[in-house]
Amino acid sequence: MTDDTTTTPKPVDPPTTDTFVDRISSRHFIQAFFVQITGAAALFLKIIDGGTYVALSSLALSIYGAASITDKKLNGPDYDPTRHDR
Repeated sequence: MTDDTTTTPKPVDPPTTDTFVDRISSRHFIQAFFVQITGAAALFLKIIDGGTYVALSSLALSIYGAASITDKKLNGPDYDPTRHDR
């Protein structure tokens, strides 16, 4: 006699691993990259000084970090920002 109350566990998708391509295709990275490139260009063209560049870089990278952490907290650790079917 078999016990009908037991169920077979459903297969679980393995968590996705972040690859370099996954990280650079996120909106957060693209925005931070754009700010870094334009800031570097402005620094070399003498539009801004070194202190302004450091402040700009710090702000851009801290916003990138905060957005990434928020995405992970809201969407779970296996969230893939490149998949738009969710």
